[in-house]
Amino acid sequence: IDYARRDLLLIDVAESATQEMAGPAPGLVFRKPPVETGEPLALEIQAFLEAIRMRTPPQVTAQEGRDALALALEINREISAHTQRAGLNT
Repeated sequence: IDYARRDLLLIDVAESATQEMAGPAPGLVFRKPPVETGEPLALEIQAFLEAIRMRTPPQVTAQEGRDALALALEINREISAHTQRAGLNT
């Protein structure tokens, strides 16, 4: 994800990828899905309110939100641990 360019590149590892689907390396499939423009937090709130108004399931479930938060916290822990191991903390 490139937030500055508002760009997304998905790379899938697919053993059965056909040659026309494959990227520069065998077994890799590259996709660039369209990215909705807008401020991310505003879009999140808008989607939440829309689900309430329309009585539809949210785009992201509570479990998916918890999983994303857990992953973000784990990434932060790993960055901190690496910073300490590498002696980069100031």
